[in-house]
Amino acid sequence: MGEDKKKRSDGLETMDRLLEFAEEEIRTVGPVKFNLVDVLARAGVSRSSAYHHFGDREGLIAAVELKHHIESMRKVNELLRTVVETSTDPGILMQSIEFHLGLEGSESGHAGRRRRIYTLAAGQASSALAERISDEQRAVSDFLAGTIEIAHRKGMIKPRVSAMAVAQMILAAMFGRALVDLTERPEDDEAWLAGTVESLRHLLNVQQ
Repeated sequence: MGEDKKKRSDGLETMDRLLEFAEEEIRTVGPVKFNLVDVLARAGVSRSSAYHHFGDREGLIAAVELKHHIESMRKVNELLRTVVETSTDPGILMQSIEFHLGLEGSESGHAGRRRRIYTLAAGQASSALAERISDEQRAVSDFLAGTIEIAHRKGMIKPRVSAMAVAQMILAAMFGRALVDLTERPEDDEAWLAGTVESLRHLLNVQQ
């Protein structure tokens, strides 16, 4: 058991080191000119190790995108938590959720969803990357569910389903929005936003 934990710890350290240098490479030359050989040399990691953890060059690029996505989700999660912890106004929670969902309707939001789909697909080529995606997704879900539970304890909402069910619905809806993006019609996105907000309002049972 102890040896397995050490292997996992060493593996995570290697992944983090590769991600650090891969991110620097993408920031410098972009994903098209991304040179895996240069990244491996600077990171001091073998090609076999990189392929073990990320599948291939595309998997490593996808992992950098995943890192950016997770950082973005954490910031949104933390802002929502702050709103809930510092307010007693029941409407402020929905206002905050609607605001962030609205931001996701921008062109950068569309691009982010395309990258997330690519990252999930690339993750299937590497069990280590797939495991990391799973770990990060659980962390995001747990934190969001925790925020919903805080709002419930403060009497801001009385959820009709569990906090985790609401958290998973929010995250799934945000990812599924990629299907709406395909129509390239602003009115479809507006309809998605209105429907999603109203569904969440019902599930959260916002108190007046």
